[in-house]
Amino acid sequence: MIKFVKKFTDEPLIDLSRMIKINNEFYLVDDALKKIQKKINKPASYIGIFLGKKEKPSLHLLGLIAKHSKKKIWVNEKGAWLFICGRDIFAKSITKCSGKIKDFVLIMNQHDECLGYGQMVNDLSSKKTVIKNEFDIGDFLRRER
Repeated sequence: MIKFVKKFTDEPLIDLSRMIKINNEFYLVDDALKKIQKKINKPASYIGIFLGKKEKPSLHLLGLIAKHSKKKIWVNEKGAWLFICGRDIFAKSITKCSGKIKDFVLIMNQHDECLGYGQMVNDLSSKKTVIKNEFDIGDFLRRER
């Protein structure tokens, strides 16, 4: 999980003493919940705030990363809709960039909301796909079919 965060920022976003791994999932747990869990004396299936799986972040974690990362691009309304439908980003949809844009970037809409992340595959001047969709907020709905 820490490796994933480092793709976007070097700032320590998560207090590692508060992070718990259950199976392949990571959770952010405060001290009060830890005490309750110890009193119950049974293994938890889930607890606290879900941060995601190894390379699949939760929406909460993406929101935390977006507050501290400079590796972001903003897309227009049409680009945002296509992205949350699982499509890749083309240069004509990009309205603004910040930070060094290479490798992985957060995708933001015009309201400064994080829609997911992608990987740069071509220059911003390319007519081809510029950012390959790696994860978007529509993923949950598509899995529920």
